[in-house]
Amino acid sequence: MTIVGWARSSGKSGAERGLRRGAWYPVLETSARGFAVLDVRDIHVRITRERLQFRSERPAAWAVVSLTAEEAEREAQRHGHPVTTLSRVYLVCPGCHACGARRVGVCTGWIGATRPEEAAVANTLPFEVVPARPRRPFVGWLTSAGGWLAVYGMACLWFVLFGAAMESYSELIGLLVFVALAPAVVGAFPWCIRLIAKGRRIRAPRALDLLLSDPRPPVLLLRSFQDDDLIDPSFPATSQTVPVRYESRLAAALRTLGPVIALGRPGEPEPELGAARLYVEDADWQDAVQYFMDRAAAVVAIVAESQGLWWEIEVAIQRVRSERLLLFFPFPAPAKVLGSFWRSALLQNPLWGKWLRRKAVPGMEADRGERYQQFRARFSDSLKYPLPERLGRSRFVHFDRAGGPQLLPPRSPSLIVRLLTLNFRETLDVPFSRELRPFVAKVAAV
Repeated sequence: MTIVGWARSSGKSGAERGLRRGAWYPVLETSARGFAVLDVRDIHVRITRERLQFRSERPAAWAVVSLTAEEAEREAQRHGHPVTTLSRVYLVCPGCHACGARRVGVCTGWIGATRPEEAAVANTLPFEVVPARPRRPFVGWLTSAGGWLAVYGMACLWFVLFGAAMESYSELIGLLVFVALAPAVVGAFPWCIRLIAKGRRIRAPRALDLLLSDPRPPVLLLRSFQDDDLIDPSFPATSQTVPVRYESRLAAALRTLGPVIALGRPGEPEPELGAARLYVEDADWQDAVQYFMDRAAAVVAIVAESQGLWWEIEVAIQRVRSERLLLFFPFPAPAKVLGSFWRSALLQNPLWGKWLRRKAVPGMEADRGERYQQFRARFSDSLKYPLPERLGRSRFVHFDRAGGPQLLPPRSPSLIVRLLTLNFRETLDVPFSRELRPFVAKVAAV
C-alpha cells in the first residue's frame, strides 16, 4: 500500500497497540471517521487519530524518550530488556522503525545525544534534534597533534636535507635543494593547518554539552551560512596558526554572559569553531530560533544579505528585549582571500599584514557599507527609531531600553600593541573584548 505520511504515539496510549514510544510508523490510510491505519512491523494497526502525532515526510532525526521508573519497567517487560538507567532515557533510530528502538550507546551511527543526561536535555526541546557527530576530545587532540607533528617534521626534514646537501656536495647544491623543496613545503603547509583546525572542531563542545553543563541562559548567534568562513582581518586574531574567524572572537567575548550557541549548517561534517552547534530539521529551524530567542541572555546577529537571516532579525526585533539585541557589521574579506590559506594568513599577520589590510580596507569598507544600507532599507519600518545614516568606524549597533539604536564606539589598540605591530594609524585592529564591554555590562545588569 502507498505510504501517505508518518505518525507516532502522542503519549502513553499507543503502547497497548504495539507502538514504541518515540518511534515513527508509516501511515497507510486515514479515515474521515477519525482513524488511521499504521504499518507496525508489517502489521496493520487501526488507531484513533487523536492519539497520534503526524508528519508528511519520513523523519531523519532521532527521537528522545524519557520514561518514569514505572514506565521503564513496563517497557522492559514488553520488549524483553533489563531495566537500567539507559532504558529510562533512550533514543529511537529514525531508520529502524521495523525493529523498534535502540538504547543510548547501543545503536550505531551518529547520535544527537550520546548520554542519558544529554538525551534528557534534548527531550525538553519542543523540536527534534538532528543527529550530529559526538564530541571526541581524544580523537581531536590526536588529529591536531598529527598536524603539528607534520608541520615541525616537514620543516626539520627540509632543513636537514638542505644542510646535508651543503655538507656532502656544495653550498650551491644545498641552495638548489632548498629552493626545489620550497614549493612542496609551501603547498603542504595549508593541509597541515587544516588538520590542526579539524582536530579543534572534532573536540569542540556541542550545544547539548553546554546546555547540560551551564545553567545560565544561552547567547544565541544568528548568521548566514555564507559567513561561516568569514575571517577576522584584525590584530587580535593575528599571530595564530589557523586563520581566526569573526565568530570565534565574538563567542569568546560574549561567553561571560552564557554559553554561545547557534544552529548548525545541515550536512556539515564537523561544526565550525565559535558558537556551539545544534542541528535541527529544516522544518523546525524557525521554531528552534524562536524557542532560544525567548530564553536567551542576548541575541547577536552577524548582518548579511540573506532572506533566512533577515527573517531571524525581524523576529528578534519583535520578541527580544531591545537591550539584549546586538547587530554586528563585519568587514567581509574578498572571496579570493577566504579561499586561500596564505592570503588569509598574510592578511592577519601582525607585522607585514598591516600593509595588506590598509590596501584591502577600502574594498571591505565598501562591502560593509553596502550591507548596512541594505539593512537600513529593509528594517527601517520595523524599528521604533531610525538607524544612524552611517556606521563610521563602529562595527556594532545595540539598543537602549526604549528601542533606540546606538553605535558602540570603537576602541583603539593599546599603545603597547601599536608599538609591537608598528601600527600608528587607525586600522581594523580593534579588540572585541574591549569594544563589547559596555554591551556585556548592560546585559549582565538587566
